Amino acid sequence: RDHIGGNCYDYIDDDTGIRVSLYGAHLFHTKHERVWEYVQKFTEWVPYEHKVLGLVNGKHVPIPVTIDTVNELFNLNIQTTEEMDEWLKNEQIIP
Repeated sequence: RDHIGGNCYDYIDDDTGIRVSLYGAHLFHTKHERVWEYVQKFTEWVPYEHKVLGLVNGKHVPIPVTIDTVNELFNLNIQTTEEMDEWLKNEQIIP
């Protein structure tokens, strides 16, 4: 290749000004602060947050299921894991 970055290469399109990923979108993630500090020396990074939503009974809700999912589907205001555990205990159907 005639550029750095391997398959993670992107560029700004001259006609539109839009950033284009030449080989398709790539995400970078690390839990190591040292690695993050290192890679930031070479480029600016575009923040990205991945969210998956499911359509349940006409509502878009977070998947996998979280407290937010339950609150949205059942019109609740559960705030803590303890409240969630209590709600689940009361709603669970035991055969």
